Amino acid sequence: MAVWVIKGGPRGERDARFVDHSIIGIPWPEVGDLSAFPDRDALKATYRALHPNRSDGHVNTQAGQLWRFARAMQEGDLVVVPLRFIREIAVGEITGGYRWTTDYGADMPHVRDVEWFMTDAPRDAFPSDLLFSFGGSMSVCSVTRNNAEFRVRALIG
Repeated sequence: MAVWVIKGGPRGERDARFVDHSIIGIPWPEVGDLSAFPDRDALKATYRALHPNRSDGHVNTQAGQLWRFARAMQEGDLVVVPLRFIREIAVGEITGGYRWTTDYGADMPHVRDVEWFMTDAPRDAFPSDLLFSFGGSMSVCSVTRNNAEFRVRALIG
């Protein structure tokens, strides 16, 4: 099991949809349905073709986030969303596999179902090292250090 951090956009533009529809989602509509890619290299090649002027580091980072969202995340994993619109944290559990849909907006066609345990956890309920990990710059990342999963599960009861 893992703890995943998902961002709802630089201004929290997807946050309310996450909570209201019990989902998490990410952008990158240009790459299409991620289930069509047999492996990460094929996804990277497509991303490279769509963004030929981007650095190798950028391509690797973006393709990695997409691959993790579609393939590495598992049902039962915890998900943490730092909610920008209310400055609180949502914590839930992934309950569904990856799917491609525009039902929730063109800006997040890659989605997964979530059961929220809480959507209004105050930031100060989390230790500073976890908050630091939740605040990274990537839209999709996992937090593993310092026994993160056990500690987050303890905080949500």
